[in-house]
Amino acid sequence: MPLMELSYQQGAITPEVRDELVETLTTSLLKAEGAPNTEFFRSVTWVLVNERPAELVYAGDRPGAGVVKLDVVTPEGALNDERRARMIEAGTAAIREAFGVADEDLLKVWVLCRDVVDGGWGAGGNVVHYKQLVEIAKAQREEAKAEAGAAA
Repeated sequence: MPLMELSYQQGAITPEVRDELVETLTTSLLKAEGAPNTEFFRSVTWVLVNERPAELVYAGDRPGAGVVKLDVVTPEGALNDERRARMIEAGTAAIREAFGVADEDLLKVWVLCRDVVDGGWGAGGNVVHYKQLVEIAKAQREEAKAEAGAAA
């Protein structure tokens, strides 16, 4: 049940590019987590887009700096160091492509990965434990294998 927040300067990309970027980020995070790319897991992978007026985006004391931040929040255990690095790399690449970020401006792209301690995540009024998500993923993988075997 990951949550991403993408923040950037208003008007920096078109709605079509934004939608494509969100799809790429969703797929990248599911892959980094090792979660199945199923309707259920896509439906609980949220991206909140924060478009900020240019005069409210600063680098130091300079407004309109063109910075982009992707904040990735996952349950503790979903991303180890290797998976976190994979997400940072994939997120940066997707943002770079969408925004046309030049090599010399890559430090304007930040990807922050944060863990929520087990038991510190809730949905629908209930505490969600990472172990539950792992069990759901396993069941969905087994279901997909069975469907593929039946179709063959």
